[in-house]
Amino acid sequence: MLKDKLQPFIARFDEITQSLMSPDITSDIKRMTSLSKEQSSIEPIVEKAKEYIKVLEDIEENRLMLDDSELGDLAKEELKELELKKPVLEEEIKVLMIPKDPNDDRNIYLELRAGTGGDEAALFVADLFRGYLRYAENNNWKVEIMSSSDS
Repeated sequence: MLKDKLQPFIARFDEITQSLMSPDITSDIKRMTSLSKEQSSIEPIVEKAKEYIKVLEDIEENRLMLDDSELGDLAKEELKELELKKPVLEEEIKVLMIPKDPNDDRNIYLELRAGTGGDEAALFVADLFRGYLRYAENNNWKVEIMSSSDS
């Protein structure tokens, strides 16, 4: 069950949080940095996991209230909404649990050159450069232009 697979993430997140709150962590900057990076990498999974667990608990509570004469109709409506939300959260969690590529946190060098084609090739490369630059800005990535030649 997905809920059981999420518990280690939540436990590790809580463990890291406790470690980062301890006063002796400030003396070991490397450990603090690595724990902070690990915590930020699993935080989205933990947030969705907690939301998913809350939905499961709410579904269970609403199923128990279905027999109640006063709250039965309200429970039935809320149960429909929760049943729709559950598979959406499951898919989001599955995507978040896909292992990261080890190169995701590395820097890149990107070289763009105009090929044969004269001015039209240069214009295409300029458009391509602006597109890549805009994409990097939208993702809050730092861009450093090493060299450039206008043609």
